[in-house]
Amino acid sequence: MTLKLEVCTQSNVDKLISFIDKYWKKNHIFVNDRALFDWQHKNKEEYNFILAIENGDILAILGFIPTSQYSKPLQKHNEIWLAIWKVRDDVKKPGLGLLMLKFLQKHLNDPTICSLGLSQEVIPLYRALKYEVGILEHRAFFNQKKVSFDFISPPESFRVSCNRGEIKIISDASKLDLSACDFLFVSQPKKNIEYITNRYLRHPSYAYEMLFFQNNENVVSIVIYRIIVIDDVRIARIVDVIGSNILEKDFNYSISIFLEEQNIDYIDIVSNLICSNESGFISNTKDFILPNYFEPLEIKNVKVDYAYKSKSGALAIFRGDSDQDRPNI
Repeated sequence: MTLKLEVCTQSNVDKLISFIDKYWKKNHIFVNDRALFDWQHKNKEEYNFILAIENGDILAILGFIPTSQYSKPLQKHNEIWLAIWKVRDDVKKPGLGLLMLKFLQKHLNDPTICSLGLSQEVIPLYRALKYEVGILEHRAFFNQKKVSFDFISPPESFRVSCNRGEIKIISDASKLDLSACDFLFVSQPKKNIEYITNRYLRHPSYAYEMLFFQNNENVVSIVIYRIIVIDDVRIARIVDVIGSNILEKDFNYSISIFLEEQNIDYIDIVSNLICSNESGFISNTKDFILPNYFEPLEIKNVKVDYAYKSKSGALAIFRGDSDQDRPNI
């Protein structure tokens, strides 16, 4: 029988889950939590996966997440994030993975394609295809009132100037008209309030919260984060930022007050935002470890590569894009 490439339907979804369990990762979260899988990948009667099938067997899979998965009006921007991309190790069909990518491009009418958390094997392929390739920076801003952070040992440079400024934080969204924040959604990939609501605030597993930074009563930036508690350490993990770049010194004071008032040890962010020299956010180094994984905790730095090909210019990329922030166990 001839090899077929097709979008996954209800008739093949159990085979897809079995493939993930057997060939991608044993007891993957999607194997044990079908509700999370459906939330992230089910689209009406189809699933956001391309399957390569021969003689009834799945040989390879390519997952994708359109931004419109969380807001239908975003369909017009045609932007997607790639997810699980796997060709079985026992399949000897050179070029099958690239064939699936080309099928996906045609199926979705040549979308903007983005990918996070790349394997080292595919990076040369992305470069050959003229994708923009890079590494996200992992940075953290530490509570300026604390001196010890348990399993984290920041350098002395974590203490920075936090002079009172014009920017303040509002953590209660009920005091704001969210529709009045539409003007902040100017970066690529395109997002909107509905996307933020469905992608984060209605997440089936995680409890996300929002911070609103104001300058002279005008909202200048929205930060989406979640709280992680490991032993006695409280961490605020930023997963998305809408609006102004918070990695500027003007945000130091308001962030420091937030951490102090909420008794948070540090707030971290993985992104490709440019960080100013006087910002309170400091990058991980060989000698300064910022854990990326907490389920379970791994005391090591993790390199997060990205690749994208966009028709509309540079992209602002965050941990919450693609499927980088989801349960693993």
